Amino acid sequence: MKLSLVIILFAAFSSFGQEPEAAIELIEHNVLHRGYKNRIAVAVTNNEGGNPSIRCSNCDTAYWVESNEFVVVPGKARVTRIDVSLNYQDTTILVKKFDYRVANLPDPSVYWGSAKSGKKGSIESRLVQVKYSPEIPLNAEFVILKWTFLVNGESVSGIGIDERHANLWPAGDLIKSIKEGDKVVIEVEVKGPDGVLRNLVGLFHL
Repeated sequence: MKLSLVIILFAAFSSFGQEPEAAIELIEHNVLHRGYKNRIAVAVTNNEGGNPSIRCSNCDTAYWVESNEFVVVPGKARVTRIDVSLNYQDTTILVKKFDYRVANLPDPSVYWGSAKSGKKGSIESRLVQVKYSPEIPLNAEFVILKWTFLVNGESVSGIGIDERHANLWPAGDLIKSIKEGDKVVIEVEVKGPDGVLRNLVGLFHL
């Protein structure tokens, strides 16, 4: 039995159309993120009715989601292996083994309103967000535990209001005192979906 297989990593979203189908593997980016629910899709052609399944080594968990999609959560190891098999009524055939490097999630960026750290802030905004910019298509949410707003040697601190936002209303008077040319620093402590606590700093100019 001749089989061919493609395994695809999902960053934010992927989709398959109708026949004919094509798939692309990012050869130089064969990375799974530690402690994160990495979505993968497994496609085995010429499978003669077999159902694909995976087995993950050095993983905290790996499970089927729907159709040909699986979720893989690597553990602390630097490399994890995914075995792809086809299951038939009375036998299981190992199709191929894939080795992936394992890395921590990259640090997200601090946003003041819609302004990313390093950009011009707006004294009209009272919202702080922590998220990935569009060039990092990972659907990871970071919980803001606490924040500190600093400008001109003065500071005000507060806590997050939900998973990805913090409201700067306690710093309202300090924000109103900001003048053109001032530099603003926003420090946040966040917890990622991987369970890691991160202390991040956003820098903004007016």
